Amino acid sequence: MIRKTAIAAAAYAACCAIAHALVGASDVASADVAASAVMVLKQGGGGAGFCTGVALARTAVLTAGHCAHGARSLAVNVGAFGQPRLIAVSAVRMHPEFVADAARRRVRSIDLAILRLAEPLPGAIAPA
Repeated sequence: MIRKTAIAAAAYAACCAIAHALVGASDVASADVAASAVMVLKQGGGGAGFCTGVALARTAVLTAGHCAHGARSLAVNVGAFGQPRLIAVSAVRMHPEFVADAARRRVRSIDLAILRLAEPLPGAIAPA
């Protein structure tokens, strides 16, 4: 349980700290980001790991396509600073122009996926 909380805290900190490195981005209050940011936990497709995501609606999360691609299971962690709570992902929709091996082939890819959740996000998570 401590490990999940530490990973979640690191992911939230990372998403807030890089705004200055993105072209056209601006800093936002940490509370604003945390209110719509979630952590996507992945198993399969070459190992286990996590990615960040943003709530688009109470039952939809936008994340990186490479995070969702090939996963045997995906879940969304929405309890980073309290009791961890995992919500199962019921469906994945990859962007139609996502290419799994784009970097190796040096081709263009749109690295996005939308995750449909099995149950709604809690009220503390506000869609962006």
